[in-house]
Amino acid sequence: MEYSFTYLLDLIGAFLLGMFVADKIIFYRIRKALEEAGVDFEEGEESVQVVTVKKYFVEKINESLYLYEHDTKNFIGQGKSLADLAVVAKSHGKIAGVSYNEEVLWFVDGEVKKTV
Repeated sequence: MEYSFTYLLDLIGAFLLGMFVADKIIFYRIRKALEEAGVDFEEGEESVQVVTVKKYFVEKINESLYLYEHDTKNFIGQGKSLADLAVVAKSHGKIAGVSYNEEVLWFVDGEVKKTV
């Protein structure tokens, strides 16, 4: 009985350590993608630039792609390709995270970027 409790504590500890490391890796990748998109993270500056990231998802019906807001499920626009949707999304915000085919893409200034 003592061994099973010790193994359980080891598993919980390993899980928490894994979550911590994964969190740091994801934070690093998001920061790197935002820096590539033009966000400046230099320390010591008095002004702070706030970037609003919209969340969208894409639905494909026949040959058309439809763009919706993630939280409210409001229709944003449609197009034949992801590049068309990126141009439509540009009018709603500079940077957007988009869920499409179990993949996360970025729409940055009307262009499609790969996952972070």
